[in-house]
Amino acid sequence: MVQKPSDSSKPFKRLISEYGSGEFYSELLKDGGVIAFKWDPRDDSLETSSDVSVIFPLIKDFNNIRTGKDFLKTLLRYDRIRFKESLQLAFQGTPVSADFRLLTDDGEEVWINITLMGYARDDKFMICGLTRNVTALRRRLTDAARLAYTDNLTGLFNRAKLKQKLALALAGALEYDLKFGFFVLNIDNLSGINENFGHDVADTLIRGVGDKLLEALRSTDVVARIASGRFGILLTDHKPEFIEETGRRLLSLIRDTVFETRSGVITATVSGGGCVIPDDGACVEGIMNASEESLALARSYGRDNFVRFKKGYEQAERRRKNILVAREVVSAVRENRVTAAFQAVVDAKTHEPVFYECLARLRDPQGEVSPGAAFIPVAENIGFVRMLDRNVCEIALEKLNAYPRLNLSVNVSGHTISDPGSSSYLLGLLRENSDVASRLIVEITETVAMEDMRDASHFIIALKEAGCRVALDDFGAGYTSFYNLKTFPFDMVKLDGVYIRDLCASPKNAVFIKALSELAYELNLDCVAEMVSSQETAEHLQQFKIHCYQGFLYHKPEVSPDFSAFKAPIPSLSGDRGKKAV
Repeated sequence: MVQKPSDSSKPFKRLISEYGSGEFYSELLKDGGVIAFKWDPRDDSLETSSDVSVIFPLIKDFNNIRTGKDFLKTLLRYDRIRFKESLQLAFQGTPVSADFRLLTDDGEEVWINITLMGYARDDKFMICGLTRNVTALRRRLTDAARLAYTDNLTGLFNRAKLKQKLALALAGALEYDLKFGFFVLNIDNLSGINENFGHDVADTLIRGVGDKLLEALRSTDVVARIASGRFGILLTDHKPEFIEETGRRLLSLIRDTVFETRSGVITATVSGGGCVIPDDGACVEGIMNASEESLALARSYGRDNFVRFKKGYEQAERRRKNILVAREVVSAVRENRVTAAFQAVVDAKTHEPVFYECLARLRDPQGEVSPGAAFIPVAENIGFVRMLDRNVCEIALEKLNAYPRLNLSVNVSGHTISDPGSSSYLLGLLRENSDVASRLIVEITETVAMEDMRDASHFIIALKEAGCRVALDDFGAGYTSFYNLKTFPFDMVKLDGVYIRDLCASPKNAVFIKALSELAYELNLDCVAEMVSSQETAEHLQQFKIHCYQGFLYHKPEVSPDFSAFKAPIPSLSGDRGKKAV
């Protein structure tokens, strides 16, 4: 037996059942973009208040709808099932309102809202209702949802959507015993790009990095921008043993890419941290924290590094070692145990030493010397690298005074350049030793130079006025457009060792080395190749305009080399091409 509608539906029922008694209701509904209808289930006849094409002009079949069966055919298959369910509720006396989909003749999806109600009249049971086109509303809602989960700059997912994807991945991993990889990658020193080249250039770089990551991954993987220059990457069905391999592949991809901007071409590096789902996190926040912690460790080692998350004891042990190293650095500075090791930079043709790079070392109370990698990253984090710069510069000037034919280079950190007290101290030392300053080369990394162009420029000019030569270290590793070398009065560039180290294995590296060395040549800058460790690499380098080599193939750092045998005059590396000397 059919249940009669409740009394609460009477006003609606009366409006619908009587619309045909005059034109007033039909015109009112039509003006509002609404069509009323009555359906008689006994003969399947369907009456409408006005021409259906008014609200569905692109659906020709709507003009031929005369029965409920005709209407049902216009709906998509899944929506037909839903409509029948709604119809059943209306037969039971329950008002129903729902959205359904159909297709235009051009294949475009259209949404309609249908309100249904059953009622009895003159011993007949009828279905009445209203319908309207809600496609525009649906699209606005869809766009709003998309914007809520999309990064405006890159078009990638944002942090909120990534967390949803991580939650689904974690649930799937736990239920089906799967493994997923999750990475956080961060563009190194993006703040330097913003400050020195403008936000539009930085934005171009961010978009470019996002595009490259998206191209490199599978369609099932997820790439999201979760902060300014930071990306989250979810790798589906990923084997744990490939975490580091994949991470370093992505780092190499960005390192080998040249990005076009309004200021010219720039290169970039990223650092990253990764973890395994569900091994390294029991919740979404735990997974993200694991990768963020790994990223922080990678960045503490410098640019272009990747670290896989390590659990529990290893993390605590790493922190404990960092604390011990920090204490040792402070103690060594206070107890005058900072020393130096010297590595020869040799002529590319004769392989004879041209100058030596002076490298910071620590000597423990028992006399053992620590390599720089064991303490310099920690010294930079705690700010004591400024003290190391002072000590090494003092040692270099002492050696230059003792050996009149010796030429040395020293590294100066960004901490020293940006600290007025430290930079003034070093410049004062150089002025006091002006007679040997011409035999000292001060090396500044490209990243440091770009971090604060104003401070770097003032410092470099002051070094030149003091009589020193200045070298741009790790050239090609930073973000500056190549032509921005003219911004600084450099005398020399030292090509980033990453390109040299993998030269034989990577043809792309040869392209970079050729471009960088020829640029240096055209700008009258002497060129040094770092990290030359094999004869094969040295032979490959012969084809480029490079004046000097530095690496273990020729000389390993020594604490006490015999400088008395050093007979080279003050070098004139560029003299063979008729341009300025070093």
